[in-house]
Amino acid sequence: SSSGVTLVGSTLGAADSSPRSVLGGTACEATGWVSATALSCSLSAHSGGTLGVSVTVQDRVGSLSAALSWAAPTVSSVSPGVLSSSGVTLVGSGLGSVDVSPRSVLGGTACEATRWVSAT
Repeated sequence: SSSGVTLVGSTLGAADSSPRSVLGGTACEATGWVSATALSCSLSAHSGGTLGVSVTVQDRVGSLSAALSWAAPTVSSVSPGVLSSSGVTLVGSGLGSVDVSPRSVLGGTACEATRWVSAT
C-alpha cells in the first residue's frame, strides 16, 4: 500500500519531463508532474520520523532537509485480548483522520483485512 504527498516548489518544468523524487533516501514509487510548482509522489509505508526530499527535473536537482515529518501510529490495546473469528479491534493514537487503506500485522502475520474506524 502506498500513500501520496504533494511536493511544492518552483521551476519544476513547464510540462511533464519525467521528474524523479526521493524521500528519506528512498525513491518514490511514482513521481507525477502536476504543474511548474508541484509534483506528486507515491511512497511506501514508513514508520514515522522526519524525511528530507530530493527532486530531479531533467538535469536539475533540488533538495530540502526535514521536508516531511510525522509520528508513527501507536497501538495501546487490543480488544478482545484473544483472537476470534470476528477479529479484533486495535486502539491507539495517530491512526489517521481519514481512511487511508491501513494494514495491520498481529504476531508477525498480516491481517486478511484491516478496516479504519477512527483516529483512535
